[in-house]
Amino acid sequence: MKQAAISDLFRSFADAGRFVILYHDVGPNLSRTNRSHFDWMFAGIGGLVTFAVVPEQWEQALAETGEIPETGVGSHHDVVRRDHWMRGVPEKPLTITATRLPDHRTKYLEYEGPISGNRGSVRRVDSGFFRQRPDRACLDIAFDECPAKRMNHALAPEPVYCHRLSFSPLAPCPPPRSMGATDQRICDLDFSEGINNAWRLELGSG
Repeated sequence: MKQAAISDLFRSFADAGRFVILYHDVGPNLSRTNRSHFDWMFAGIGGLVTFAVVPEQWEQALAETGEIPETGVGSHHDVVRRDHWMRGVPEKPLTITATRLPDHRTKYLEYEGPISGNRGSVRRVDSGFFRQRPDRACLDIAFDECPAKRMNHALAPEPVYCHRLSFSPLAPCPPPRSMGATDQRICDLDFSEGINNAWRLELGSG
């Protein structure tokens, strides 16, 4: 079942293309969650294959690799939002838990700004290219040199694929019965929004 889920996921990706990582500062009318989060979007067959990650997941992953102290988890949101990302991937892979959302429109590869319906706004924190490996077991990742700049992709230098990204499905985790409505929405972002898929993403060198 696990391998079937991975195969289905990789059939959703384009063979190669662009990706973007957006920070979604949520607004009051976003129904899926009240937590601001990151959306990692990949060019796909039916739109942008999208995974959502709350900032605490990034902070925990950064702490495990020594990028920030363990005692700092929960207090580095501004650091993460200012692009303290995963550029200098250490020898130890960066592992995070993410939720696969329904595919998004391709306009988000370029778009930054407010989202209609008072659902918040998005801004780009990173971008680059990816390609599937022949065995479709992981993606090769090449980060843009200057993600904050709107480069002409046709004139951009040949991407250098220095990282790999693998995916592993996780079982849904039901929330405790004591959770209130607001907390339920928080849990939904982690485990049960949209496609109802929780995944472990592992980013490493090579």
